Amino acid sequence: MNNKTTIYSLSSDITALNSNLSEHIKTMSDLGLYELLLNSENNIVLFEKSQTNKVLPIIDSIKNDKSRFICIGDNLGSEERLTLLNRNIEFITPEKLSELSHYFFEVSSGSSSQKVLFVEDDKAQILLIEHILTEADINVKSITKAEEVLDVLESFQPDLILMDLNLEGITGDKLVRVIRKKPGFANLPIVFLTADTSLESRMKVLNSGADDLLTKPINPKLLVAALKNRMQRSSIRQVATQPKDTIIHNLEEDSIDKLQVFFNDNKSNPKASIIWLKVKNKHEIRKKLGFQGFKKIGRKMFETIPTGKVEIDFKYEITDGLFVFCSASMSRKEAYDWVENIQKWLSKNYFSVNGKDYFVDVSAIILTDIPSKTEKEDLIRKAENILIDGISDQNIAFLEEGIEEKRFYLLKTQIENSIKTRNFKWHYQGIVSTADESQEIHQVMLRILTDSGKELGTEEYLETAQKSGLLRLLDRFTLEHAVRKIRSGEQQNSAIKILLNQVMSGFDSKEMRNRKLETINSLNLPEQSLIFQFNKQDAQEYMSILGEVGRELNHAKIKVCLSNFDCSNLSWKIARKLNVSWIRLRPFKKGDALLDADNPDNLSKTINKAHVLGYKVVVSRVDNAGLAANLWKLNIDYLQGNFIQPPVEDLG
Repeated sequence: MNNKTTIYSLSSDITALNSNLSEHIKTMSDLGLYELLLNSENNIVLFEKSQTNKVLPIIDSIKNDKSRFICIGDNLGSEERLTLLNRNIEFITPEKLSELSHYFFEVSSGSSSQKVLFVEDDKAQILLIEHILTEADINVKSITKAEEVLDVLESFQPDLILMDLNLEGITGDKLVRVIRKKPGFANLPIVFLTADTSLESRMKVLNSGADDLLTKPINPKLLVAALKNRMQRSSIRQVATQPKDTIIHNLEEDSIDKLQVFFNDNKSNPKASIIWLKVKNKHEIRKKLGFQGFKKIGRKMFETIPTGKVEIDFKYEITDGLFVFCSASMSRKEAYDWVENIQKWLSKNYFSVNGKDYFVDVSAIILTDIPSKTEKEDLIRKAENILIDGISDQNIAFLEEGIEEKRFYLLKTQIENSIKTRNFKWHYQGIVSTADESQEIHQVMLRILTDSGKELGTEEYLETAQKSGLLRLLDRFTLEHAVRKIRSGEQQNSAIKILLNQVMSGFDSKEMRNRKLETINSLNLPEQSLIFQFNKQDAQEYMSILGEVGRELNHAKIKVCLSNFDCSNLSWKIARKLNVSWIRLRPFKKGDALLDADNPDNLSKTINKAHVLGYKVVVSRVDNAGLAANLWKLNIDYLQGNFIQPPVEDLG
């Protein structure tokens, strides 16, 4: 930051939040603020949420439009946000302020008015929006033709795009995908306007990569507030922790995607085929053999699959149980026949592990006749998404446009039907204490039963349940089930602890938390018989409420576990704010500096640090005796995995 630039603060508490900025922050009184704004422009002023009522009258009376005001506070309500945004006052959390570098203030201070590109083919709507945004000191440029967007992006350089969902000649969601591929605009905020309020439209928009959807008729104040909020969040995200001397390492040249290269080289080749094979019975094998055992079978299958007379240009393993094969000389029919032959071969070939034979069943998605496809750039991503978390019961499916959307709605319908009919199954996996705790601890995992009788595991339905807003309902049913199991244990004089996953959106509001915790408290369950597990990636989206959630859960005698813990500074920070009792380490990875089972020194430091902070450490996916023994020596607290105890369908 330039040494002449001073940040003014109305609270000494703000100064203490960021030691890197403290030398540039000058604390002043309310009267000092009045005199400052009266006599100078281009100031940066910080104030706390509790000081809003004192600050607003001063700002309104002086009308100093060139100074920048930032409110620091947690949990601002919609009315509070609206009040601040209508005065061009930014708002950030104390946690975000503590992470900001000088670059945030240097880049943003004295910046020109925000710019919005409006894409709409209705002239009346254009006049209305232009009037609303201009009155709010937002520079707006309107275009009526979607094909002009890419050219205008370069010349206008907007801070946000606002567009109608249904444009002439192209739907808005397709246009978003085009914009996202343009260098430099992958993270540009995009907001839709539409009169369609259905959940399907909202999901269509969000799945395309857009940021939000606002409904017509338009409320001018809410429109301005929503757009300014989006632009502010985007600005903070871009510069919050990026000093001027930041070095960006470009990995594209080092990690060329061979599949993408093959795809691009064969866009005009009607006989090019890409085939994805997925092990359908992966969960059944893994339940019996564990992760390592399944890996061995998958690797052997991949190595021994006969290609016959077909020329395979290259093949590789995407992830456990998911493989891709590419051929530049395989027609649609030849690709189908090739997959059928592989399936027949697998039906006659078994794989032996520890004296037991296992068969492998695979499904396939085939992409062929590439020149005829219109949405070429999205096809590879769609195929992998469908196979990784899809529910298609088809043994062989051809990849066509729209298949991903159909998959989403098929799975969403399946989840909704299961909720209506309570067609669930729960699996339990023991968590073993290395300190010989007498109390049984089990993790409960919900399985969704499809109409065909197939069981869907968490990794198969999780993303769709989150996007459709159904995950909170599933978590509620799992909580009710866990309570019944604890009650059943009490009746049998057996003390049971149940660990269950929860999503942070289920604790987003004070009212929602109070309702849930009041219900749990009224049940008079044994203390600490419930353990709520939150995923680190989920929790980091709710930093402003983590402290409150942690305090309330601890007050209700509910332990908290943070999963997918990667030992980063952010992980430790989230654990501290949530006041966790347990941390569950993310799966070990070869070569990981902190979480590699073959690097016991670093792993031991992580465990010791956790113990100093009062956290118990859980390691899952323990699939062999050697790993279990090594972890035991490192003073780990809890072990979980198929070697320790495979999942069971009832606790007995």
